[in-house]
Amino acid sequence: MGLGKIEKLGAGVGYRAAWHDSFLGEDSPRVSWVEVITENFLPDRGTDTLFIQNLRQLRERFPVALHGVSLSLASAEPLNPEYLKQLAWLEREIEPWLVSDHLCWTGVGGENLFDLLPFPFSKEALGLVAEKIQRVQELLRRPLAVENITYYSRPAGNEMGEEQFLNELARTTGCRFLLDLNNIYVNSVNHGLEPRDYLRRLDLRHVAQVHLAGHARTASGLLLDTHGAPVAEEVWNLYSWFQERAGILPTMIERDENIPEWEVLAAEVARLASIQEKGARRESPRVAAPSP
Repeated sequence: MGLGKIEKLGAGVGYRAAWHDSFLGEDSPRVSWVEVITENFLPDRGTDTLFIQNLRQLRERFPVALHGVSLSLASAEPLNPEYLKQLAWLEREIEPWLVSDHLCWTGVGGENLFDLLPFPFSKEALGLVAEKIQRVQELLRRPLAVENITYYSRPAGNEMGEEQFLNELARTTGCRFLLDLNNIYVNSVNHGLEPRDYLRRLDLRHVAQVHLAGHARTASGLLLDTHGAPVAEEVWNLYSWFQERAGILPTMIERDENIPEWEVLAAEVARLASIQEKGARRESPRVAAPSP
């Protein structure tokens, strides 16, 4: 499924192995599509695996999006050629409707720090990230979607806001946005920002997919992006506001910790579908350009 048909997708979920029986059993869950973590399904030394066979079965039932954590687009080091080779193979095998990764760096000197790390939004970084995105897109022959991350300290050296950085990336490379509204909300609380102002400045025409997830609050009031709890009411409200502005886009519930039984997540997916259905009954605007 190409990006030209994304508006036909509705409420999705991040697939987790704990739900294998529910998703591949006789009665499939009522979700429009699923997203999988790319690294969980990469080929082992170029060979097929049971995980990939399971993913093929999943792909027969649902449109699949590949969501990676290893491109390290903002690293000063080159892209990993072996990882690119594996990603290209998996993309050809699965034919996902979207391929995405994070706007961050994840390691140095060949070491993966297993974290999504921020970087200065500078002109130099913009050129570096854009060059890497273009290489990935040339390899896959499709647009790459990049996701905004959470950060708990803001690196020195910013020459523009994240929104402008993303807008420039899309303008120069044709990439798309995977917009994580929980991440926007967490950053806004932790750094005293207004999430709706962020969205007003972002060119929403480039959004291909939306993430909703949960977070935790520490005793000091700091929000932690845990993906281990239900979506907070504040994020649901932000999503409703966003949908009125951007129209209905493929949106999913993401849970990475405290994985519950499928029935628990199914209730959140049903709530998401209900919000989208209400939006469909209204005239959905198509955003022209970000607010100044």
